[in-house]
Amino acid sequence: ITEDDFDMFYTVWEKYDPFATQFIKYEQLGDLVGNLDPPLQISKPNEIALVSFNIPILEGEKMHCVDILLALVKNVLKDIEDSEEIHSLKMQMEVKFSQNF
Repeated sequence: ITEDDFDMFYTVWEKYDPFATQFIKYEQLGDLVGNLDPPLQISKPNEIALVSFNIPILEGEKMHCVDILLALVKNVLKDIEDSEEIHSLKMQMEVKFSQNF
């Protein structure tokens, strides 16, 4: 996972969240992750894979940007889920997130 992957995620995210609310509707998730580039992309049909990610769904069927990105990163780095690398990437994601919003 590189900085370019994060940039690509936020570029695609903007198409689904044009007002920068930091949230998308659950029904948009499949299209969002299907339109990402590898390694974060989950090609369609992706419903079963996405349910297995256990991404929090908030009131109003909304999902937060960082929750989705973290789940996608964990999917790519499955074998090191609770490692120092994940914590480091999470910190990078939060910094990048704060720069984008």
